[in-house]
Amino acid sequence: MSGLTRVGVAIVLMVCAPGRGWAATPKAKSHHWVAYPVDAYQPNFEPRVGQPTVDVPEVIGERLEQEVRESHKYWRHEAAMHDADLLEFPLSDYYGPLVRLNAPHDRWLFVFELRGPVGTSELLLLLDEPATGRISPTTLRLPNKWTSDFAVKHPKPDDLLQEPYLGFGDLDDDGEAELVVERYGHNGTMYNAALEYVFSIQSDLSLAPLLVLEARVNDIGYVSDAVSGDIEREFVSLGAGRGRLLVTWVAPRHRTVELGEVDLIRDGPELPFRVADVAARRPVYERILVGFDVDGLDLAQTPRARDDLFLEEGYGFEY
Repeated sequence: MSGLTRVGVAIVLMVCAPGRGWAATPKAKSHHWVAYPVDAYQPNFEPRVGQPTVDVPEVIGERLEQEVRESHKYWRHEAAMHDADLLEFPLSDYYGPLVRLNAPHDRWLFVFELRGPVGTSELLLLLDEPATGRISPTTLRLPNKWTSDFAVKHPKPDDLLQEPYLGFGDLDDDGEAELVVERYGHNGTMYNAALEYVFSIQSDLSLAPLLVLEARVNDIGYVSDAVSGDIEREFVSLGAGRGRLLVTWVAPRHRTVELGEVDLIRDGPELPFRVADVAARRPVYERILVGFDVDGLDLAQTPRARDDLFLEEGYGFEY
């Protein structure tokens, strides 16, 4: 992850053991969640036979069980409306691994892979504070399909993804660590990128969007039609709720081209960064300094408004 101070994390992955605890199917009584400690988070984790386990807090299991059931209900509705084949995806297959990480201030971060039909996958994230019994008031959900797929089929496609995929670092130099999740963004031949989602941890344990950094993205002719290269962005903290994106174009055996800089600002501790100023080396680069989005953005919006939306939500369409 670019521009971040890394901290060590201890990770625990969890899977559902059939026949114990919460229900794997509507007719089963319950399923029991178990946890597998590992050294580092990796997509598509599979526990080893005989690997030690730990228990899962009941409040976390109840929240995730609710999320699984709601997702299952949604896909059954889609099946009834559009594609009956989706009914062949059983409830038990929605349960992917659950990950527990050490979080700042003696907390846990739980990350659950929610699987679904047609190759869908999401990461569900919750903070847990054992001392008080509090957990995040809402579940954070992030797309995971392409991260999961490329992690299996292409360990480092185009060298875009970089470890760690998930961790903590003080991005904005405010003395508090933020959560950073790196994932793969993909849309056919139009878009391949490593996206870093940064969240600030609020007093109620909410994970509030701070910044989506399109750290590395394949250039599809915006800078060069003749040479295959990547556009890279590095975040530099300027302190006091301000930051700067340094944007460059890089390619093997070619010199690095500086495309420009973007000054960012936050209007409050619970608000994401927005664009304060753009300084492009050439006018043609200005529209790509913050990030790409090719899903038919609302052209009635100003370029600045579209950039601010990208910084909060990231790439808007994936297929």
